[in-house]
Amino acid sequence: MKRLILTVLVSALLAAAFYFLVLKAVDQEAVFSAIRELDVEAWLVILFLSLLNYVLRFVRWDFYIFRISQCRIPRLKHLEIYLAGFALTITPGKVGEAVRALYMKPYGVSYPVSFSALFVERLVDVITVTVLMTSAAFAVPSVRPYSISALIVVVLSVLAIRKGYIEGVLGFFSARVSGRWHKLLASLNEIMVGAARLLKTRVLYAGLAIGVISWGAEGLGLYLILKYLGVEFSLSLAVSIYAVSVLAGALSFIPGGLGAAEVVMYSLLHVQGVPAPEAAAATLICRIATLWFAVVLGILPLARLVSSHRISDEALKGFGHER
Repeated sequence: MKRLILTVLVSALLAAAFYFLVLKAVDQEAVFSAIRELDVEAWLVILFLSLLNYVLRFVRWDFYIFRISQCRIPRLKHLEIYLAGFALTITPGKVGEAVRALYMKPYGVSYPVSFSALFVERLVDVITVTVLMTSAAFAVPSVRPYSISALIVVVLSVLAIRKGYIEGVLGFFSARVSGRWHKLLASLNEIMVGAARLLKTRVLYAGLAIGVISWGAEGLGLYLILKYLGVEFSLSLAVSIYAVSVLAGALSFIPGGLGAAEVVMYSLLHVQGVPAPEAAAATLICRIATLWFAVVLGILPLARLVSSHRISDEALKGFGHER
């Protein structure tokens, strides 16, 4: 846990340094002038859209956990656990969010169940942002190959999991090895079994619908930011550019997508005619209102859970070893 928290602090410092360099490279005064265009009401609207994203994703997460475990965690406690994961969003590939598994364990939710839900949540989100990327793929030819490739990969992954192909491969190899390798492959197999249950047609479509609304809300936030900055822009293209930047950040495996998401968002906005200061200001505001707002929201719940030694000790026992 201490290592994860240290990663968050280092990532925050690196992000501050990166943003400082961006401001210097573009036009610091012009960017700050653009940022000052947003009043308190505008910030509240943008933050509300991000909050809507988090709430809808929690509803989906809560449903996923119940679907494969039949365990009901008290709703407020589960929300606290879910939000705590956001504090560790700025870890490579967001793996820090797996900390939720530690605190759901005392409520009867096994680690494979938690990891199955986390895996499907990531997979469904990739499908969602790929769908939302459509406008950018048409407007910016260079984006098209990445959009098509991502869609092909995730569709094939869903089919392979639903048909049991991955489960079969893992079972084949786990039967031919022993020791740690056997335990690892057997655990991965159990995770895939749980994932298959969450990728059944109705459950998959419900998850996608929630994903489109939740991530679309943050894309709408980028559109409103541009509008508040006095930039005329297409709503569908703004949502699409936001989706491209989210995917770029995720695929970079850089903690929180820091640098990758910002560069992609700024570049696409600038290519579409947004002046450099406004493009930089919109990018910084959007990342503050989405990524960093989530991190801040998760800090207090995580601190409360970490301070609860009884829960932590129980949850940590056997973490990474249970099948």
